Amino acid sequence: MKAARLAIVLSVLAGCEHDPPPPPLCPITATPGTSVLPLSTGWQVRAAEEVGGSDVAVATTGYSVAGWHATDVPATVVGALVGDGTYPDPFPGMNLRTYPGVDYRVGAGFFNLEMSDESPFRKPWWYRTEFAWPGHAAGRHAWLRLDGVNHRANVFLNGRPLADDTQIVGTFRRFELEVTDSLTSCGPNALALKVRAQRLQDLGWNFVDWNPGPPDKDMGLWRPVSIYTTGAVRLRWPRISSVLDGGVGPGARLTVRAELENAESQAVDATFTIAFDDRVLRVPVKLAAHELRELVILPDEHPELVLGSPRLWWPFSLGEPALHDVRFTIEVDGTASDETTQRFGIREITSELTDEGYRLFRVNGHPFQIRGAGWTPDILLREPAERIIADVDYVRDMNLNTIRLEGKSGFPAMYDRADELGVLILAGFCCCDRWEMWGDWTDENRRVAVGSLRDQARELAAHPSVLAWMNGSDNVPADDVEKLYYETMAQLGWPNPQLPSAAATNSPTGGPSGVKMPGPYQWVPPVYWSTDTGAGGAFGFDTETSAGAAIPPLESLERFLPPDHRWPYDEVWAYHSGTADFVYLNEYDNGLNARYGAPTGIEDYARKGQLVAYEGVRAMFEAYARRKYHATGVIQWMLNNAWPGLLWHLYDVYLKPGGGYFGAKIANETLHAQFGYDDHAVIVVNHALTPRVGLTVRAHVIAPSGVELHLLSAPVSVEADGVVTAFTVPAYGDLPRTYLLVVDLDEGAARLTRNVYWLSTEPDVLDWDTNNGFVTQTVSYADLKGLHDMPMSSLTMTATRTHDDAGDLVRVTLMNPGTMLAFFERVELALGDNERELVPVRWSDNYVTLLPGETRVLEARVALPPSGTAITVRGEGWNVARSTALLTE
Repeated sequence: MKAARLAIVLSVLAGCEHDPPPPPLCPITATPGTSVLPLSTGWQVRAAEEVGGSDVAVATTGYSVAGWHATDVPATVVGALVGDGTYPDPFPGMNLRTYPGVDYRVGAGFFNLEMSDESPFRKPWWYRTEFAWPGHAAGRHAWLRLDGVNHRANVFLNGRPLADDTQIVGTFRRFELEVTDSLTSCGPNALALKVRAQRLQDLGWNFVDWNPGPPDKDMGLWRPVSIYTTGAVRLRWPRISSVLDGGVGPGARLTVRAELENAESQAVDATFTIAFDDRVLRVPVKLAAHELRELVILPDEHPELVLGSPRLWWPFSLGEPALHDVRFTIEVDGTASDETTQRFGIREITSELTDEGYRLFRVNGHPFQIRGAGWTPDILLREPAERIIADVDYVRDMNLNTIRLEGKSGFPAMYDRADELGVLILAGFCCCDRWEMWGDWTDENRRVAVGSLRDQARELAAHPSVLAWMNGSDNVPADDVEKLYYETMAQLGWPNPQLPSAAATNSPTGGPSGVKMPGPYQWVPPVYWSTDTGAGGAFGFDTETSAGAAIPPLESLERFLPPDHRWPYDEVWAYHSGTADFVYLNEYDNGLNARYGAPTGIEDYARKGQLVAYEGVRAMFEAYARRKYHATGVIQWMLNNAWPGLLWHLYDVYLKPGGGYFGAKIANETLHAQFGYDDHAVIVVNHALTPRVGLTVRAHVIAPSGVELHLLSAPVSVEADGVVTAFTVPAYGDLPRTYLLVVDLDEGAARLTRNVYWLSTEPDVLDWDTNNGFVTQTVSYADLKGLHDMPMSSLTMTATRTHDDAGDLVRVTLMNPGTMLAFFERVELALGDNERELVPVRWSDNYVTLLPGETRVLEARVALPPSGTAITVRGEGWNVARSTALLTE
């Protein structure tokens, strides 16, 4: 019987000597069978202490699973228990507090707390399934692949132990075990994993201060499980990297890397083939018995890897994210032993320190300002591919160019979609728990850390969307650990920049990080971003920062706040705010009350919340855009929430876009006109590599009554990737305390973009001496309460639906027939007037303002039900009453 392999050969476990021997296996039929068998359905989970019989018995076919919990995989234990109705939905109210094991103090950081002795998740749980194996041809090998186990497991197949939990350990590692002689094709097969949750001494998964932690700490099979077959030699982790001639093209030189493993007990002659773009490269390989080798194929030795003028992969604002199809094949005796297909991009990403010491990234030789947000998965790691694709689609729709992953390994669907859309991935390890307690690490911690880095890096390196890897988050790893990280990446041929940390640090091995992480994380007024010169303001590269709370729209608030806790703010609101320093929204509420007036209830709070989020997010991104490349990058903290939250997101957990979403979308337009809160300049920013000439900028100064007080206009041209100031809005003496500024950018008669600001003659004033890493105190506030004096306006609304190659498209036409300005109009689609908004949805614009007599057409990409289904278009604005229209064909 062949021994199980875990990357390299693992010894079969001893033990279980008192158990009866497992039943003999039927011989495998010599049929081709399947190349990959996903094991996603038919699973059951149960606490091990509730299960009778030995481990071998549990892993033997025919074992009774009466009383077990049915689930599909991937699923965490608590995810499975929620899925079968054992536990209630964790999202509404304080339901999560009713789960067993949730006995830690509200607001405490569970990621640094041990599970209580009474928690049912402190002890192991079983995952078990039975499946039919169609067989495989003689001479082929079968492999069990575990893409993600949190945190450790004993693995059994048909009563036979394959590996123990000293071998299967590490949340972010990938494991493959040879199971050729443990499978049977004449009946069911039983696969069982005895899984243990991470403990405080483990390097596992965490949620820091973003949301409460699930009581099982996301124990279980959180990524797919499958069995696949190969011939004598298997192919692992193939990837192509590229270097451009002189760093700027047009020529490129490719390097191919792959791991090859000979599963036989004798030497094998094989041929490795790479086929792409009508090019075929064949490389002979001789592998010794059971040899595992990394193959590196260099362009200096193979002219097929030297390209003259290839189509390059670009981030979306700079060009087309061109992808190439490639097939990797390993052949033995003229027959494919293993093969796979991928898409790859030809591009080169480098980084450097500017003269000011700031980290600057270049893509294909061109400087590139990073504008992104930090992603988090669902609190129970329920991440179907369609949800992940929606996340990336939203990033692209907001004109953001980067997703940051802090210790939250993404999913293949994320990387693939980012490749397609030209969105970058900035990855790295997490902060605040065992991952940064290097002085306490055990030998196992070091082994798991290096294995986690290696497995993630091999997966990431195949994707052109991956920007860089950060060894630490808030801190630089201990010197000896950091050296291990750099050595590991060098061995893998990591093709992208590698930074010491996400904070302003300096390390002996990696040198200065060139980035910063000084906050703020709580509310600051819009003027902060353009005037701060010592913390999170628009200079350098801020890897995480935010204007604090993000209040979801009313529909979402009412989904997770019970009716008796919807107003005023109470302990249920606090539970959905955050942990540690973020349980209460005092800074946010002080600013909202002073600037907009105290809300009269939850509806008014949500309505004003969209104004606050829109102006705050827009101001941050606009300040950084205006100051490129003195400002080299900014990451909004965060993109989304792991559950219904009141902090940091640009869209909520229900995928409903709010004010922050559209503030980001407008601020990050490839061609954009904006206003400077600090100096009242009107600026045009161009993020494309093509100059724009013959444009016109107009600024309308408007009173809340709707009367236009002043109009400024100027012609403007802007260089490629450039910034230009068109004019400055004077400090007019006739302005009311609250007024609006409508900035239009036109090309001839065509409107390119509109950007609307609500402003005050009373400035927001900050006390710069109070910065504490979370917030800088505001000592006096702008007065925007004059928005309440806006007279009511009205809009007419019609909508039509069409379908094209990109899917369903809805066009909503808004017309302002009156003499009053219509401010902050939001449009949404629903199956009925009282139903929830159809999401995910990507609008061309929203929260729009129409001057008297104007017409605007808004377009939405959304999956619609079949024709004939009644679709309602709902519209409501700041000074526009709610209206509805029916969608027509």
